[in-house]
Amino acid sequence: MTFSYDPNLTLPRDRVRLRIGDINPLNPLRQDETIAALVGAVGELGAIEVLATSLAAEYAQRADSIGDNGQSISWSRRVTTWLEVAARARADLARQNAIPADALDSMLTGLRPVRSDVEYRAEYVRERGDFSWDAPR
Repeated sequence: MTFSYDPNLTLPRDRVRLRIGDINPLNPLRQDETIAALVGAVGELGAIEVLATSLAAEYAQRADSIGDNGQSISWSRRVTTWLEVAARARADLARQNAIPADALDSMLTGLRPVRSDVEYRAEYVRERGDFSWDAPR
C-alpha cells in the first residue's frame, strides 16, 4: 500500500489524511492513489466525505470491539467519528457552495460504498444458491 503523509500539510492528500485520521504509516487506511483519485473527482472536501463514509461502512461490518493484552479497540466509536467527519465535510461544501447540494449528493452517491449482501441471501432461500426470486421480471 502506497502511503505518504507530510505533517506540514502541503498537499491535499495530507489534509485529507489528517481529517480522516489516516496519519499512521504503520497502519494506513487508504492508498495515496485512492485519495488522489477522489480529490481529482470531487475535490478535497468531497474526498473527505467519501472516505469518511466508506471507512464508517467498512468498520461498521467488523466486530464492535477487539481486545488484546489489556488493550481494546471499539470500532463503533471510530464509525461514529467518521460519520461526524463526513457530515462536517458536507456542511463545509454546502457553505462554500462549491457544488449545488443535489449535484453533490448525486456525485457522492456513486462513490459511496454499497454493501452487497448476495452471499447472505442464500440463508433465506430454501436451496442455497437459488436467487431466482431476485431476477428481473
